[in-house]
Amino acid sequence: MTHLDEGTAPNVKNKSHSITAEVVIPKKGAEGVLVAMGGGTGGYVLYIKDNKFTYYYDFFGIGDYKVESTALPKGKVKLKMDFKYDGGGPGKGGTATLYVNGKKAGEGRIEKTVPGRYGMDTFDVGMDLNAPVVRGEIYKAPNKFTGTIKKVTFELKPPKKTKKLG
Repeated sequence: MTHLDEGTAPNVKNKSHSITAEVVIPKKGAEGVLVAMGGGTGGYVLYIKDNKFTYYYDFFGIGDYKVESTALPKGKVKLKMDFKYDGGGPGKGGTATLYVNGKKAGEGRIEKTVPGRYGMDTFDVGMDLNAPVVRGEIYKAPNKFTGTIKKVTFELKPPKKTKKLG
């Protein structure tokens, strides 16, 4: 699936969520984008580079956050990014935890998140079309994944309830 409008992509904004990718990494290794939403004006991407699973979050170019895993095994691998949203309104931060085959492999803080639209770029699985989410020379679009993606699953958790005033 590539080039989907933001309105048709899973809405992960302002809530806890997880993204799980079941992949096959060949003996020679694999690199490239697993899932990307947005572009140069904000968004997130899960990718593999230098044998590490990475979550990169771009907050409008003002704040760029990167969480990397430990080295990846070859063969069938289950990769998961779990985001625990702080709550308390739109655009707050949270903690991203990476798992490889069910074992914690990395964790980092995302201080601010995009509260509304990411921009004009689209949602892609297996590559990052248009402007890349990442800044600098981390990768160039489309950065197609060189392994095999078997399945990608999004789990969206309901937002934390806020107390009514009055």
